[in-house]
Amino acid sequence: MTLQVLHSAMVGAPTISGQSGTLTTMLKACLVDGFGLVTLDSLVVAGGIATATRAAGHSQSVGDFVTIAGATPGGLNGDKAVLSATINTFTFDATGVSDQTATGTITAKVTPLGWTREYNASNVEVFRSPNVAGCRHYLRVDDGGAEPRDARVVSYETMSDVSTGTNPSPSAAQLSGGLFWTKSNTANSTTRAWVLAGDDRTFYLSVNHSGGAGYSTYAFGDIESFKSGGDAYASLIQGATATILSQTSGTQYYDVDYMDAETTTHLGTYLSRAYTGLGSSILAKRGMPFALASIATGARSGATGFWQYPNGPDGGLYLARPMVFETALAAIRGRMRGIHVCPQAIGNATFSHLEEVTGVTGLSGRKLKAVNSNTGVFFYDRTGPW
Repeated sequence: MTLQVLHSAMVGAPTISGQSGTLTTMLKACLVDGFGLVTLDSLVVAGGIATATRAAGHSQSVGDFVTIAGATPGGLNGDKAVLSATINTFTFDATGVSDQTATGTITAKVTPLGWTREYNASNVEVFRSPNVAGCRHYLRVDDGGAEPRDARVVSYETMSDVSTGTNPSPSAAQLSGGLFWTKSNTANSTTRAWVLAGDDRTFYLSVNHSGGAGYSTYAFGDIESFKSGGDAYASLIQGATATILSQTSGTQYYDVDYMDAETTTHLGTYLSRAYTGLGSSILAKRGMPFALASIATGARSGATGFWQYPNGPDGGLYLARPMVFETALAAIRGRMRGIHVCPQAIGNATFSHLEEVTGVTGLSGRKLKAVNSNTGVFFYDRTGPW
């Protein structure tokens, strides 16, 4: 499993803007191809540790995965977890390789999440998880519509070509054309910052579409289902239910950690089917696993008005993964994978954007990445497994 937290400030990262095709290009790079390909100046093995050097810089940081190719001996090639990094060097485990300086034209790139590209057309891409332990449903992303600031996304259980599939989620009756993943509030080439976090079953896309402080966040993939005996339909898709053209303000946020009703935030969450396995796409809802009225009625993770931070008795930071509820059946279907929300009043200034956070209560040994969600903060687990 490759768990990555990728972002637009990385060397060689693809860009997105309010123009057609920029999102599909970025997703293909992050999910399928990788990006930031560079040629290394040297790769030296000493004591079972390989040190890569590139005077012009690189994209890697501790915990990231990097794909090495072209090296002799061949044991240095492949996807490697970065152990340490400076501006010009990074290291990875080379156990079993004798001390030496590797030869060849050696390249390094940011490792993709490992998804497959199933179908494509002009500004349209269809992606699928390769992990047979998951649902492996298809994600169709149309980034070539009439409104270039929004892409349209739909999940399918099966597909036979780029435009044909079974059991769409959301269905045409629920939201014709699919959910909206907004890239920018301006239809021009102004680039917008982004963060993509995920593994080979689930990913989240956070986009700073207004150019301000906060990020809107969208999701696709498996949840951790509570259904016993397996759950072939625990596939979630999340996005805006309205085009940016229908907003009164171009700065409206669609936050994965906003625990309000989706109808008031314009954030839609859908599951492929109910836990019974019958029927078609159903409306779902996310919620914090904390019994606080102020949270249940719509506050954001880490915003003001929650419990104190740091926690008085132990000075702790407390986090939990959002629950996923089936709206119609009033059932707790499961939890979202790899993302943590906070009931404490940390606001959006306690942790800087993409700050690495450790020592979280109940998450010993795990490193998290903070993401600014306008008035609050949520966290991606960058250690895993999810």
